[in-house]
Amino acid sequence: MLKATINSYKTNHLKPLITLQATILVGLCIIYWLITRSLISSFILPFSVVFLFPVTILYIRLLNIRHSTQAVISDTIIQLLQAYTKQHHNILFALKDIYPNLNKQTKFIVGMLIVRLESGISTRKESMQIFSYQIGGEWGRNLSITILKGLEDGTNIAGILEDLSKDITEIDKKIGEVESEGIELIRLGYLPVIVLPLIIVGMHYMVSQMGGNAFEYIFQTATGLKTFTFSVVLTLISFTTSKVFQRPKRGG
Repeated sequence: MLKATINSYKTNHLKPLITLQATILVGLCIIYWLITRSLISSFILPFSVVFLFPVTILYIRLLNIRHSTQAVISDTIIQLLQAYTKQHHNILFALKDIYPNLNKQTKFIVGMLIVRLESGISTRKESMQIFSYQIGGEWGRNLSITILKGLEDGTNIAGILEDLSKDITEIDKKIGEVESEGIELIRLGYLPVIVLPLIIVGMHYMVSQMGGNAFEYIFQTATGLKTFTFSVVLTLISFTTSKVFQRPKRGG
């Protein structure tokens, strides 16, 4: 997931990253223990903050990349087919040719693919696997296999690209008929992201009117800290679930 979402990430970054997370985890465990005096809470809650939160953020970024890319994948394949013909069936040159005209997220993954293929930091097969993972679904896998075939075998893949474009167009028509179904339910999943901060601010305002401090209760008492952490975790789960079901998946 790191390779698919962070352009500058390299394999040798993993060890320092894990070390940093472990250090933060130990520090939070100590803080939670001093406040909650609960062995279970002082491990589970910091673990959720240190590992669940970053993974959720990365996964949401991956979903944004997939949604944005899948939404225009048919047009992207058509552009690639045209560039492939113009560049005399050189798929790498074709990718470079369409790169400036792509949307932000598609440009991000195509740019990463071009860099990986030209720099040699990954094998062609690994580069295409990352590319497929970034797009997601059957179409991502099929497009990756097609591009890899053009790179390694020098096979003329114009016909395959044309067939892929036609298949996706047909699926898009069916998706358009059901895309609005359940959209209100999906939007409800985003509400906790807005509601939770409002509740905290509102609670602080009301308590401050009585001479108290809600933030002291939330962050300096066992019950308050546990409740806050669980609320944040549930909010992340709700938000991520809504992102997953935000739109029908193409090709899968």
